Amino acid sequence: MIRKNTILSIIAGFLVLHFIFASCNIKKKSISKRIEGTWEIINIMDPNDPLKEQWRFENDGDVNYIYRISIDNNISTVMDTGQYSIESKVFVSYVNIAYMEASYALDGKWEIAKLKKDVMILIQRPDKGGGYMYKEFQSVD
Repeated sequence: MIRKNTILSIIAGFLVLHFIFASCNIKKKSISKRIEGTWEIINIMDPNDPLKEQWRFENDGDVNYIYRISIDNNISTVMDTGQYSIESKVFVSYVNIAYMEASYALDGKWEIAKLKKDVMILIQRPDKGGGYMYKEFQSVD
């Protein structure tokens, strides 16, 4: 009797783990689709600043690209390019940014604190001291 209960408990544990990992993969795909597009940084310090910055997330099928764009007087200039990937855990998801050519300080793991249809908040927590980087975006698309 004890063996039967033990075996059933082990099987139930494996099923729970399977569902947790499957849900993380589904969550990752959902976030990938929702993050694609153009996001404009909300300048919290000076909302009337004419200089705007946008991040555009694109997927060409194999590689996820990120473009950092400066907009001044309606003239767009690509300031930087890099690659990104989505990492999803049970309770938190991340955007991993890499290979930024001019803005290497933006490389790293950014926690997705909020991702709605028209608002995204990313937070980068440094591994070794230093301050947090907080970026609040509104969707341009």
